[in-house]
Amino acid sequence: MLNRYSAFGWSIVLAPRWSAEIIQETALGEPARYLTIVPETNDASLRLTPDERGIMSAAKWVEWVGHTDRARGRRVSDNRSGDFTGNFVDFVSGDEWIRGWALCANSMPLSVCYRCKVSAAGRDDQVVDRMLNTLRLEQITR
Repeated sequence: MLNRYSAFGWSIVLAPRWSAEIIQETALGEPARYLTIVPETNDASLRLTPDERGIMSAAKWVEWVGHTDRARGRRVSDNRSGDFTGNFVDFVSGDEWIRGWALCANSMPLSVCYRCKVSAAGRDDQVVDRMLNTLRLEQITR
């Protein structure tokens, strides 16, 4: 049986032994909500954050993130994850391995970030990619 988790107008199928929780916090004085998905080992995280600020269009935002990453010397790749398209980067920051996606579907931007210790780099890549390939837009009824 699939464990499909719905949040923020989209849904994702969780991998076995991974759990999800919506987190609400304040960052720089702004309310922030995101979905965090963690493996049973609790030593990595996949964070999916909708950009609800509406500062720019979703497609423009994806383009801007790609430009910013290229300016930092990161290799940016095109990516499709389920119903979402955008770009992907991966890099080391301190002792962390980071995989990042700037995605959009229709007018919905979605920031995705996987983090683990450098020593675990690559361990969850296939599982994370499979989960992200299940991203689906959901019908929002009011």
